[in-house]
Amino acid sequence: MATHRPQDRGFSPKLAFQLTLDVLDATEDLTVRHRPATPKTLTPLLRARVPGRRPTLPQLQAALTPVTRRREQMRTRERLAHRRQLLTLRARTEAELNRLSEDVAYLTVMVRETDAVLRTSWRVPDDAECAGRSGPAAGPLPET
Repeated sequence: MATHRPQDRGFSPKLAFQLTLDVLDATEDLTVRHRPATPKTLTPLLRARVPGRRPTLPQLQAALTPVTRRREQMRTRERLAHRRQLLTLRARTEAELNRLSEDVAYLTVMVRETDAVLRTSWRVPDDAECAGRSGPAAGPLPET
């Protein structure tokens, strides 16, 4: 059979799982150091953890793939959660702005109505009354 590939006999499922766990630990160490997790950067860390084992490049890539995929899923989940928080905050802020704009409109109407009442309730004082007042206590002159 031309498509038959011999299996890597040194890469049992148990060793593959252990290598994946080791790769996970090593990628966490690299993340703390702000270094990328690549087979080249993982090799020295893995050799220091388990001196007798020397994983091949395909083994490292096979172990790194699920770890990288899982990390991306976690980042995506965190970003989506953050986006939901931002949308909630934006909706609350917009609601508060709408409420405040309604308050501003209401207060503007109240100020205009109060001004209108004040304008119409001011009466023109008599000349005798004006003569009795002097100085700053006399108040402003009414509009005509």
